[in-house]
Order: sequence, then C-alpha cells, then structure tokens
Amino acid sequence: MIKRRGLRDIATGQRAQRRGLPQSRQQAISDLARLEQEKTRLQRELEIWQANQQRTEQRLALVDARLAQLQPVLGLHAAPPAQPAPPERLDAAGWGTFALEY
Repeated sequence: MIKRRGLRDIATGQRAQRRGLPQSRQQAISDLARLEQEKTRLQRELEIWQANQQRTEQRLALVDARLAQLQPVLGLHAAPPAQPAPPERLDAAGWGTFALEY
C-alpha cells in the first residue's frame, strides 16, 4: 500500500530548529515546554481519530445490516464470479495481437 503524503509530512523551519541540542538552560526549558504542548496536541488528535474510527465502524455495521435486509427482498444475491479473461492470441513472431475494427 502506498503511503499518501500530506501537509503533516512537510518539514517546517521550526521542526528543523528542534533537531539540534539546546545550548542553554533557557533553550532546554523552552524545548521542553514546546514538546509537552506538542504531545498534548497529538494525544488530543489521536483521541479524535479514534472516536471518528469508532463512529465510522458503527455506521458501516448499520449499512451492512441494512444491505443484508434489502438483498433478500429484492432477490439480489452475491455477484457471480467474474469470467476469466480470454487467452491472448499470438502471431507467428510470438507478439500478442488483437482485432481492431473501425
């Protein structure tokens, strides 16, 4: 699966500044406060994502249940398996060919 990149993946100037070790006690305290604030923000964001995931799972279960109720009423059943693709035709040189009508 390909990981989609978003705005959260963009390196910012602040992120680059935080890479070095603080030179003074004041910088260390400032970094500590900033990191604690970032941790709190990320924990809040995680809680929101988990709540959204639970809500989505519940709605998906309701939709599945409704589909299960409607399919017998309408006479719909699981789709038949798809037909396999016809074998490729090869010409004398071994190239795959196909007919194209205008």
